[in-house]
Amino acid sequence: MSDVALHPVVRKRLPVLSQALLASASPQVRNMASIGGNLLQRTRCWYFRGEDFACNKRKPGSGCAALTGQNRWHAVLGGSDQCIAVHPSDLAVALRALDATVHTLKQRSRAPTAAGVLFHVKQRSSRH
Repeated sequence: MSDVALHPVVRKRLPVLSQALLASASPQVRNMASIGGNLLQRTRCWYFRGEDFACNKRKPGSGCAALTGQNRWHAVLGGSDQCIAVHPSDLAVALRALDATVHTLKQRSRAPTAAGVLFHVKQRSSRH
């Protein structure tokens, strides 16, 4: 991620991408992290991490503690009545703002592309 964030063309033509990547993690993590890994992080919140809290992502049908608990940093738009966790990738937000297209590679051959809006889909109002 660091190589992309600091690339002169990215910094000049797409500063929002550079800024998003630089905000994503510590320098040590950015030096080892991949773009794909950043985009494919699982959506989660602190209730997801706590075994004592209800979390539909961790245990489907158990509820969402964030709906009535501490939820200041959770989804304002795009959540559902089942989950209001936000995606942890700063890069995904920047790509969406740019209406970017995600190109993926599979075993050295180009796979179908996916528009950013389709790559990260809105939460459904059903169990996870």
